[in-house]
Amino acid sequence: MHKRHLMKQLRQVANDKRVELRPLRQGKHEVWLFGTERLVIPAHNEIDEYTAMAIIRQARESPSRSVR
Repeated sequence: MHKRHLMKQLRQVANDKRVELRPLRQGKHEVWLFGTERLVIPAHNEIDEYTAMAIIRQARESPSRSVR
């Protein structure tokens, strides 16, 4: 899965849950703040499909506490 497609899906989940999605830091992996949950995303343009689905699942199952 392309990273831009993954980020588009994460933004959609964030909008549905009404939480903020913002970057915290970058390196070999990027750490994003999803509400109060941290999501670790590989810093590659192409991300393994199973890894991408696990990241999306983690975002969907996170509590929807807003920090907006």
